[in-house]
Amino acid sequence: MRKEFFVKIRWELIFLIFFIGMLPPCVTANSCETCHSTLGDQPVAGRAYLEWQGTAHARSGVTCDKCHGGDPDKMVVMGAHRGVLDPSNPASPVYGENIPKLCGKCHLPQLKEFLRSKHYKAIHAGDHKVHGPTCVTCHGSMHTSVLSPENVAETCRRCHNPESNLLQQIPEEAHATLGLIFYAKNAIQWSAEFLRMAERRGYPVSKAASVLKEAERKYEASKVKWHSFDFKEILENVDGAYQSAKEAKRLVDEALVKDLKQ
Repeated sequence: MRKEFFVKIRWELIFLIFFIGMLPPCVTANSCETCHSTLGDQPVAGRAYLEWQGTAHARSGVTCDKCHGGDPDKMVVMGAHRGVLDPSNPASPVYGENIPKLCGKCHLPQLKEFLRSKHYKAIHAGDHKVHGPTCVTCHGSMHTSVLSPENVAETCRRCHNPESNLLQQIPEEAHATLGLIFYAKNAIQWSAEFLRMAERRGYPVSKAASVLKEAERKYEASKVKWHSFDFKEILENVDGAYQSAKEAKRLVDEALVKDLKQ
């Protein structure tokens, strides 16, 4: 009798585990995604979902509630939207003046540089009215695009144009500066290719590898510094990155020449 009891319990446990495994995944789904994915491209929330889908934020799990608030565990509209404020409300996390610090929760180095910029000062230029650009001005709010030398000038001209009379040389300076950042990136990649080739052939290039790491560090610093819009500081890092990349390539060449002479 005791044996039959335990056999029965065992099968009931197996059935229970199987049943739990068959439960639909929506019981733990994010209600923002579940609902907004059905809206299509007509309402604002539907378009926002479509723009967000497939982005770096989507891949990293930065869902609607991370920026807008609300309760993603609630499947009823009122419950899911509890605490969500209109973007025009100064208390909203996505209100213009609040956006830099909202984005800065994840992008702290960039925020620190941006806080030093004239752009940030322009955002707080009186009466809680946004006069300056925020993160979304350049990167978008959902698609999270990254500016390139080809489109940065046009983006700057939205504010720096003859009508506004705001430092009209800025678009060209931004274009040239970002172009040099990309140029330094190419120089680093070029040197890295030669370094990898030398390593595969067993040449002693540890010193070159160390110099190349320094080039990469300066390049990454220049990308962060970009958010200060202090072109002089940015170019100092860019030039350091480029010169270190050139030095790494020279050290690789030197190692190759020494080996040929032996």
